[in-house]
Amino acid sequence: MMQQAATWTKPELCHYNYDTTKPWFVYFDYTDITGIVTRKQYRSGINKIKSKDDRIKRGNELKRILLDQLQEGWNPITNQTTRPTDAPTNVTLALEKVLKTKSASLKKKTMRGYANISDMFLSWCKVNGYDKYPPEYITDKIAQAYMDYLLYDKAYCGKSHNGQLSALKSFFSFMAAKGREWIKSNPFTCVAELPENSGRNVAYTEEEAQALISYFKHRNKRMYYAVNFIFHCYIRKTELCELRVRDIDFTNMTITVNASASKNRIQDSVTIPSAMIDIIEEMDLRGKPGNWYIFGQRQETGPNKCNRPDDLSDKHLVYVKELRAGAIAGGEYCQIDIPADKAYYSWKHTGVIAYWKVVKDVYYMMRQLRHHDMKVTMVYLKSLGLMPNIPFRDANVTIGG
Repeated sequence: MMQQAATWTKPELCHYNYDTTKPWFVYFDYTDITGIVTRKQYRSGINKIKSKDDRIKRGNELKRILLDQLQEGWNPITNQTTRPTDAPTNVTLALEKVLKTKSASLKKKTMRGYANISDMFLSWCKVNGYDKYPPEYITDKIAQAYMDYLLYDKAYCGKSHNGQLSALKSFFSFMAAKGREWIKSNPFTCVAELPENSGRNVAYTEEEAQALISYFKHRNKRMYYAVNFIFHCYIRKTELCELRVRDIDFTNMTITVNASASKNRIQDSVTIPSAMIDIIEEMDLRGKPGNWYIFGQRQETGPNKCNRPDDLSDKHLVYVKELRAGAIAGGEYCQIDIPADKAYYSWKHTGVIAYWKVVKDVYYMMRQLRHHDMKVTMVYLKSLGLMPNIPFRDANVTIGG
């Protein structure tokens, strides 16, 4: 007797008459080759969406994906498909395999950057319910939605946006390569690169800085401390998450940034300015175990490391949005429209401008910035408008005279 082929009903969206207080799902009936019927339900993050229209859109997208999988021979009971036998079953496993293969030929620094980009993308996929999708179902629309998220929600500049785009194109090109063919086409090739404003560094105005500092003191004291480290000492968030109590020299009032944490992989130190000393003392770091992280888990001082530096900038963005919408700080209402291109890292630029007005010496700025070439410092200062050509500006020259 010949076995019957597997059959299924068309996936449908159960929405309880569009009641968003109830859990929606996509369902279908699957009849295997033995004739046993099983009803399957899939949610894939639908219920994390509050908007009815957006939930319908996600549900329809899931219906299409499930139908495509069924038509390609997917068995939802065994979770086996007609994809190549070595093809990862979801985008999370696919990216893990890509990074593992690339690690054999790339430098550690490059791999750290690739791993961070992969983690960011997978975190976004998980929030939106895409992390369990097979890699071939990451469409050009999903790719564009992620890049838009970096641009608008994370306030990425053109250079950062393009850096992420280049890496993701590389990851998915690997998946699409001949002989591998986990996906049919690269979804990120449809995303356009953005113009890059060379040397564009944006600082907070005095009004913006005062409003933010006042709010941080009220809202989250640890954010206030973190902002002071980058404002006074120009320590990046990735370096801040590696900083330990033992790295502070309380005698000479300096901070050592170890080679493993620094951007250029060179150990260096910075001076703790007098305005920062009181903040260091307020943090009560003296006497704490030397191996404790100054900004560990949840940005608290303790033995456990914060493994995701972006938590710092993500929280910072949340607080900025709260101030844009209007918030209470110190018992007073405050609302200020802070431009989207000003983010956590803008505190470094703000600090450089403030200290240049007092120091006005390229060499001392170079030392505190931990640059190893004065030309780099001069280019950076010029990008902030801090090195005008005074003699040229003051030269009283007119046409014909």
